[in-house]
Parts: sequence; structure tokens; C-alpha cells
Amino acid sequence: MKLSVWTDIYGKSNLTPEGTLVELTKHGYEYCELSDEHAFELLDRSTPDKAGAQYGRFAKEIGMNVAQGHLFLTSQICNVSDRDVLKRQFDLFGAIGIKNAVLHCDSLLDEYKNVDFDLSLKHKKLIFYPGCEQENYSMEYKREQNEIALRDLCDY
Repeated sequence: MKLSVWTDIYGKSNLTPEGTLVELTKHGYEYCELSDEHAFELLDRSTPDKAGAQYGRFAKEIGMNVAQGHLFLTSQICNVSDRDVLKRQFDLFGAIGIKNAVLHCDSLLDEYKNVDFDLSLKHKKLIFYPGCEQENYSMEYKREQNEIALRDLCDY
């Protein structure tokens, strides 16, 4: 993937998703990653297909390539309504022409509840909890629920 920048780099600047693309091209960027904040803003305007097609055309007209999109950052993939939101974002991304999506799920949980340290491998393994209190379900159940959720998203 080419060097790219996240479209919400300007934070609370009041730039529209399109305005951000204009600013990025002014600074020499040709590739960007659609933020979930801007994805939601686009979805608030219209249907995923219509909003995505308009945004994709605009990006192309100004020479910006939207390399990937960041999905709903605080999603809990085992929550069906959150998966429905992710599917709307998939539709939006498809209409824009985005072929890659980044999933940061269950990030509302505190930092150490969703990371399991495997010291023998000297790296972090992500464990995605199914939108429920950690203590209430076995790890096997949580993993099964995450597998079901990921299969649902991949099949979409």
C-alpha cells in the first residue's frame, strides 16, 4: 500500500470529508484512508451507494485515491446492531471504490481487557470480547462468538 494519511488528521477542524481531501492534495498527498468519523458523516447524508458514489467521484476528480477505510472504531462485533453498522460501511466503501477496510473492534473496553499477553511468543494476541462483561462468559464461548461474528462479516 502507498503512503497514506487518515482523513480525520485535522480533527475537529470543521472540514467536510471533501474539504479534507482538498487539504490533503494541497500538501502533496495522493492516497488517504477514510476515517470512521467521515464515513459516518457521509452515511448521514444519504444511502451508502449514493453518498459513496458522490464521494468517490469527487476524490477521483481531484486526484485522490482512497486506499482503505476505517470501520466503526468502537464496534463490538458480537453485537448484531454494530455488525449492521459495519455492513453499511462496507456498502459505502464499495461505492467509493475502497477495497481495504480496517477493523478496530471492542475498543471501548479498557486496554488490558482486550489484549492477552502471550509471553512465550513475545507479542500481543487480540482477544475480541462479545460485547459483554468479561467475567460472565468462558474464553471458549467468547472465541466462538467472535468466530461467528467474523464469519458473518466476511460472508457479507
